[in-house]
Parts: sequence; structure tokens; C-alpha cells
Amino acid sequence: MHKVTVQELAGSERDVWDEVQQLRANGSKGYDS
Repeated sequence: MHKVTVQELAGSERDVWDEVQQLRANGSKGYDS
């Protein structure tokens, strides 16, 4: 069984955070236009 390392967790969290930031940026652009 594969054990998830702290590094892997941090990496996936960063990916999710980047996606959230992108969605927010896209959303604010939509509101502005």
C-alpha cells in the first residue's frame, strides 16, 4: 500500500490552491466585463 508523504500532500494542496486562484481570477474578470 502506498503511503502518502507530507511532500506529496503539500504538492497537491499547492495544485488545488493554484486552481482556486485561477478560478477567482477568471470570476473577477467576468464580473468586471
